[in-house]
Amino acid sequence: MPPKPTNVVTWTATLTQYTRRGLIEEARALFDLMPERNVVTWNSMLSAYARYGRIDEGYRLFHEMPEPNVVSYTCMLCGFARSGRVGQAKRIFDIMPERNVVSWNSMIFALIKNNQLEEARALFDRMPERSLVSWNIMISGYAEHLKMREARCLFDGVVGVPNVVTWTSLVAGYCRIGEVEEAYDLFVKMPERNVVSWTAMIGGFSWNGFYEEALQLFRDMKVIHRVQHNEETLISLLYACAGLGFYRVGRQLHGHLIVTEMKFCIPDLKMLRSLVFMYSRFGIMDTAKYLFDKTLPNYDTAPLNSIINGYICVGEIEKAHNLFTTATTLDEISWTLMISGYLDAGCIRNAFVLFNSMPLRDDVSWTVMISGLVENELFDQAFKLFKEMWISGVTPLNSTYSTLLSAIGALACLELGRQFHCLVLKYCFSSDQVIGNSLVSMYAKCGDIEGAACIFNSMMIRDVISWNSMILGLAHHGLSGKALELFESMKNTGIRPTSVTFLGLLTACSHTGFSDRGWELFNSMNEIYSIQPGMEHYICMIDLLGRAGRISEAEEFVMGLPFEPGQAIWGALLGMCSIGVKDVTIARHAAKRLFELDPLNTPAHVLLRNIYVANGDRGEEELVKKKMDQSYTIVKRLIYDTLLKIFSGISCTSQFRRSAGYRELIDLLGKHKKDLEGFKLDVYGNGEDSHEVHSTARKLELNLNFLKGRGHADDALHSYKVFISPSVSDVICTAIAEALAMGNFVVCAGHPSNDSSGYSQIALLTRHLMSLLPQSKRPCLVSLNLKEAMSSESQPQRGHV
Repeated sequence: MPPKPTNVVTWTATLTQYTRRGLIEEARALFDLMPERNVVTWNSMLSAYARYGRIDEGYRLFHEMPEPNVVSYTCMLCGFARSGRVGQAKRIFDIMPERNVVSWNSMIFALIKNNQLEEARALFDRMPERSLVSWNIMISGYAEHLKMREARCLFDGVVGVPNVVTWTSLVAGYCRIGEVEEAYDLFVKMPERNVVSWTAMIGGFSWNGFYEEALQLFRDMKVIHRVQHNEETLISLLYACAGLGFYRVGRQLHGHLIVTEMKFCIPDLKMLRSLVFMYSRFGIMDTAKYLFDKTLPNYDTAPLNSIINGYICVGEIEKAHNLFTTATTLDEISWTLMISGYLDAGCIRNAFVLFNSMPLRDDVSWTVMISGLVENELFDQAFKLFKEMWISGVTPLNSTYSTLLSAIGALACLELGRQFHCLVLKYCFSSDQVIGNSLVSMYAKCGDIEGAACIFNSMMIRDVISWNSMILGLAHHGLSGKALELFESMKNTGIRPTSVTFLGLLTACSHTGFSDRGWELFNSMNEIYSIQPGMEHYICMIDLLGRAGRISEAEEFVMGLPFEPGQAIWGALLGMCSIGVKDVTIARHAAKRLFELDPLNTPAHVLLRNIYVANGDRGEEELVKKKMDQSYTIVKRLIYDTLLKIFSGISCTSQFRRSAGYRELIDLLGKHKKDLEGFKLDVYGNGEDSHEVHSTARKLELNLNFLKGRGHADDALHSYKVFISPSVSDVICTAIAEALAMGNFVVCAGHPSNDSSGYSQIALLTRHLMSLLPQSKRPCLVSLNLKEAMSSESQPQRGHV
């Protein structure tokens, strides 16, 4: 036991040492042993209780004080303020016999933390004298509550010279409300900066999406100004790396944390959340999950949501679901992420199950569900769900209306669009930019270009999307001159065009024949605006030159492309050769290159034949017909041999009976990947089944694509060589017949929910359809009733193929 001090000053100094080290019990024991105490001794003990959150014990000791002074009262005031007990803090403040500037500041701070900003300002105005700390507390309070106008007024009226804390409070406030330019302007003007100032500005850039600027400012901070960073700086940088996809830089920052051990032997939750978020955004899920499992508590929903979102982004919906179901704590974001993931994967049924199971469905979850249905082209269900949302008393968001307006545009239903416009006028914020853009696009797609122009002209604020929507609308309605005029107006406003802008402009020039103007615009993309043209821009230029009768220039354009032209480019050039005066030489060249890439391209063969017919070249026409017959015969033989090999020897055992769904058929195709090499596998059906299809195919390393919705069938038939149909319907019947006639082959699997009898029926159906293929020298569409083909009259004995 240490020797006892001999006087009150020594006793008090020893007690203070205990309190600074957090040894509150030892300090209290020493306090009770003291033979004599002065006011400093009492205040030291009161301050320790207040500092370490033991305010009730401190309050009891306060009542035992013989003569408390202003410091004693201020200790109690600060203790109650820190613990959020503002009412008791007010009572202490009111009974204080005298107050100093610290007392006033503490009371103002307590009121601000309790969201009583007006009362805090009233108290601030009553202060007999103010220190710079008083000004900083009030300015910071306004900034934290996003009231930057009041904060700036106080800043401009500061008595004396604002210090670095004053400036930093204002910079951080502007960053919170998204006014990054104003914040940076203040940051540059700061007479001095510390690490907190730099971190506030770097964080402001990062949280507002200016990731490159955040990294550049960090470089300036370290290299030019040589300021040592802190933990908050690195957290902002990790989010910036995640936003930019800078995997190597993010790994280097993580390595720096490990090597330097900057108090991160046991990293705090904020740092760990940022690491989990970063690795999840990178798709490095093993590392993200390791950090989550080893260091974070299972009740922390922020990193949990990052992991769930990461799994969804990399296509691991099953792992996301497993984590979701085993988590001990979920919030609305967790539920919404899983619903959104299922919708993105086309698992509509699973999304509805989760949505209906949500303990609390807010406006965001309703909007996500409606948006997912629209993305999956389930427009009827989207509008029904909107009706349920309205009946449930949940107020739709502006984004809800925007999503449904895009659906109306896709349906080209003008009357319904006008009805929703009325809803928007009644219930939405009239000057919302997203709503305005959606209305412009909707009216343009529905054929009412005057209505689109009226909305566009009434918008108070227009962004690049507003201008693009109007330019595209005018171009598609044949108003090319007005589209080009609008582009000039857009440039005058200072808005920088995007690739979508130029796509609309090139379309406008193509429709009007402004080939020279189109060339100017195309060249300006890279030369003036540093926009790299995409495939759609190159095809649009071919279309523009072809429609203007400049086929030779179109061919030169194709030959001068900075990449090897593909099927789309050569197909576009071949298509232009059929317009106006037929250029047989260029058509022959384009067809030759196209057939090198896709020898079985039936539409190209037909197009080339028609060009020869229009030019009166009968000999070349017969040659093309002969090549088509040869290709068709080869494909037919290949299809038949492949199918016979795959399906031969399959018996309809009990395990196949009434279960001829996706999984069994894809398992079967997976066993014959080598036989199907060179064919593209396509699954066409209800979006609710896409998850099962992709999951099974991924396990078998089978490359296939799932097409949901009937609208994809027409495009798919011309390019895919394998067409797996999940259901039996009149629509699918026609699609199968057309696919077979075009030289594609079809495997028709009955979905488990349909009436099907197993693989024997599938194999029979395929071979039966193959036998119905036309035997003439040129393909033609086959009119076939699939249900008749599956009739019992044409079925073999069960158990054989």
